[in-house]
Amino acid sequence: MARRRTGTGRGGATEAPILVIGMPRTGTTLVDRILASHPQVESVGELQALPLALKAAAQTRSRNVLDPETILAAAGRDAGAIGRNYLARAAHHRRTPALRFVDKFPGNFFYAGIAARALPNAAIVCLRRNPMDTILANFRNLFAIGSRYYDYSYDLFDIAAYYVRFDRLMAFWRAALPGRILELSYEELVEDQEGRLAGYWPIAGSIGPKSA
Repeated sequence: MARRRTGTGRGGATEAPILVIGMPRTGTTLVDRILASHPQVESVGELQALPLALKAAAQTRSRNVLDPETILAAAGRDAGAIGRNYLARAAHHRRTPALRFVDKFPGNFFYAGIAARALPNAAIVCLRRNPMDTILANFRNLFAIGSRYYDYSYDLFDIAAYYVRFDRLMAFWRAALPGRILELSYEELVEDQEGRLAGYWPIAGSIGPKSA
């Protein structure tokens, strides 16, 4: 399988993972399964590898993986080193290293800008769903209680506020990284899954169409 080999400065990461991001309950698992059904792709589930790689690079003392201090510190670190750290952590979850892999941790939308720099060959796919459906689906689902990522999900007003911030952040990434993040509509995917499959296989330009 061909891979693009674009460097990131000082020994940058050259592998091409596929990051599936977005709000939870918006179709990230569906797209993960679609992509992983391709013979050149495997899924590694939802990894904490990117947040942990960023935290390690930032070397901040706060207990939280995500906070303003950590983001500011990581922004000044070598992006290639963050990418290599991420791939090293992800390697423990890969069954077949020759295949491309899908990391479907939705919360990676927080780190999309750093991911674009640290993993220049990665495909970044963001799922979008009707706002009201997204909010209600999050409210109805009991996420991992021990994870701070889901603290917003116990109150409808908190979820709505979280969605607004998610939408604003994605608008920021869209402006800062034009064409770098592929945004997919959950509704369009569900309505015409087969008709849209052909466009998913070459998401990052290095996997061919799936055989019939």
